[in-house]
Amino acid sequence: MDPVCTVLVEKVPYEPMIPLNDAIHTWFISFYIFSLVYPEECCVTLEFIQRALLSINPNDKGTKMAKRYGKRVSIHPKVLRLLNKLR
Repeated sequence: MDPVCTVLVEKVPYEPMIPLNDAIHTWFISFYIFSLVYPEECCVTLEFIQRALLSINPNDKGTKMAKRYGKRVSIHPKVLRLLNKLR
């Protein structure tokens, strides 16, 4: 049996009881639809999933990572290092 979950948008159920992989896909798409940035505490992990597993902007510039200090980079350096090691 596949795990199921409910996607909430502003505490209102959007898609009740959908498979976990569909919920994750909906969650990732929402960052693009609503022009959101990834939460800082997990932005590196989410960017890796975005590029390596979901093939969203795999080699292109562009990130959903918030600008931190100094200049904004197109791919987080940790993600870039890991992607290069995996190739």
